[in-house]
Amino acid sequence: NICILHFVSYALFGLIGDFMPDKMCCRCLGFVLLIWLPGLLPVQSQEESCWAPRLDGGYVVPAQQSYTHGSSITYACDNGRKPAVESWWATSSCQNGEWQPAPQCIDEKSCLPPVIHNAQYTENPHGWYSDSEKIRITCNSGYEFKNQDTTAVCKNGTWTSVPTCDKSNKACDAPPKIPHAVIINQEYHDLFPEDSIVTYQCEDGFTVGGDATEQLLYCIVGNWTQTQPCSKWTTYKDGWIGGTLTELRVSTLLTANCGPPGTESDVPVCNHETEIWSLTYECSDFYKLEGPAQVMCYSSGSWSELPTCKVNFCTVDTADYADLLQLGQLKYIKERETQNLDCRAQDYWSRQLRAVFSCRNGRISRTECKYDSALLI
Repeated sequence: NICILHFVSYALFGLIGDFMPDKMCCRCLGFVLLIWLPGLLPVQSQEESCWAPRLDGGYVVPAQQSYTHGSSITYACDNGRKPAVESWWATSSCQNGEWQPAPQCIDEKSCLPPVIHNAQYTENPHGWYSDSEKIRITCNSGYEFKNQDTTAVCKNGTWTSVPTCDKSNKACDAPPKIPHAVIINQEYHDLFPEDSIVTYQCEDGFTVGGDATEQLLYCIVGNWTQTQPCSKWTTYKDGWIGGTLTELRVSTLLTANCGPPGTESDVPVCNHETEIWSLTYECSDFYKLEGPAQVMCYSSGSWSELPTCKVNFCTVDTADYADLLQLGQLKYIKERETQNLDCRAQDYWSRQLRAVFSCRNGRISRTECKYDSALLI
């Protein structure tokens, strides 16, 4: 053994200048062996066993001092207590030295986390709630409370007056699909709250009514503003904003030999003098059509007068009004229509005050903040 240790130490020190002391203590030689012969050490298992769980107010089957990795146990609780799950018995598994989930017996008057669809609330880190404990509910974006209740209370093991969150009448479903376009910078949702804005981007080689490759859609009172198709034609006379081309798609106008409406195209004129093609335009809800709705392609290769879509709404930014609740979003009001907006203040009876905003000839007018039962309908 001494010779072996001597040889190993010599091999080590020989690498650094052939220095070899005449004598070396066994302690040092043992250190050398640990460095050069790690394979001689036992390898510790990566999967640890679990000690028997400490379960106050309950019992475990089977009862053992320790359990191997992957073992499962079943437990139940004494009278007056219950497992922290939806059952009177529960199971747990040993996973690398820890019980998953941890066995736990709680007071039978406590409540487990409630299931409230389309809502959020602060979760208790213990995984359960004490008797008489109250939680405040918040509806997800695009949803609103069905009634005035916003809290739930744990009473004798069950939740009382649990609020419900229903889809808001002013929210929009998922935006419509547009051929040759995708929605960018926005994750998919089944529901979008009022005043949401999404951006469509056309496929390479396609544009929207001119040189633009993107268009915005707005969620207004439960409906998305109308979309425009992404077309391979890229030029228009005045642009086409806020409207929709129907009956014929712009990308099919080559068959009419007129080219895109309102452009100086190299496309030849119609070969048949009697051949006339027409297009029909319509504007979105918040725009109005000015000019003829139908555009004609004559045999000369020219188009008749082109219409335009003019803005037909007003916008209200609550940030411009100190007495209004700051919503952080623009409100859109159609021409000759009104909208009620909540004010910061409340009256003596804590009733909500509101102001009426009107859109006339593209201008906004408003009333003072006041309580009016008619505004609550």
